[in-house]
Amino acid sequence: MKRKGWRGESRRHSLARKGIGTVQPNESIREAIERFQAEGNYNYWEQLYPTVMDHVEHYQNDFLVHDKKLLEGVDEFVMGIRETGTDTFIMDYREDFYEARTLEEILALTGWVTGGRNDKFFWGKDGVITEITMEEAEKLMKERVKENEKLRKVPFTQFPSATDSEIFREAKNEIEDRRNYGMREEKVEPKKFYTRLFWSNSDASWHSRTEHFTDKVAKLDANEILLPYRAEEVNDILDELPPLPLYVYSHEGMKRTLMTEDERKQLKKEWVGLQGEQFRDKEELL
Repeated sequence: MKRKGWRGESRRHSLARKGIGTVQPNESIREAIERFQAEGNYNYWEQLYPTVMDHVEHYQNDFLVHDKKLLEGVDEFVMGIRETGTDTFIMDYREDFYEARTLEEILALTGWVTGGRNDKFFWGKDGVITEITMEEAEKLMKERVKENEKLRKVPFTQFPSATDSEIFREAKNEIEDRRNYGMREEKVEPKKFYTRLFWSNSDASWHSRTEHFTDKVAKLDANEILLPYRAEEVNDILDELPPLPLYVYSHEGMKRTLMTEDERKQLKKEWVGLQGEQFRDKEELL
């Protein structure tokens, strides 16, 4: 049984390999497609307009505004449509689209297309649009996500939450070791990108910046840690990280934290145990 194509347009050169049947386009549509391809401007939005506007009765601005801009310069996409709007997933590898999202977020976007109430699905590639089933749309998107993963500059984070990630655990361990004042040195790989996290007492939070080094040693202050990841990967976990221990034990930190006198004494005892007897009488630190 032949599958109904998008207005009879054919994608036989690649659809057949995926088991998706199509019908032959008529001559006028074939000419239009060839013109779009020759111009390098596929006019997907214009091709979709009649059918989408006939099918979508509410929230048409999803298509008229958002999708019109989204489809500019795109080679391949999958779109789901329903009475109350559209959902579109870009299949091209685009740095602004893929690098800014984790794997969980990317897959969630594919779920918007196939997991909601959309009842028609279309695949656009090389200027041609074909109507496909929901199952075919899901398969195409997931296959492309795997392919695009290899093109990412920053690998996908495949953990369900920030606190489950390897980056979080590594950062937390480094932070817990920062219990002594003074500068220190750490070995690094020259020209490799790192993220320097530094604690600010003024707003009681971590901040980050990307760095790379020409030497094999990096100098770090007591409120800094260095992670072998790009800032794009680290920034997602900043709000989940514990505070710098030196801040927790500091006079400023205790002033901002409501605690009883017994809790203050216990904190001072822990501090002395960590730092040594030389700090026992230095009240300015407590």
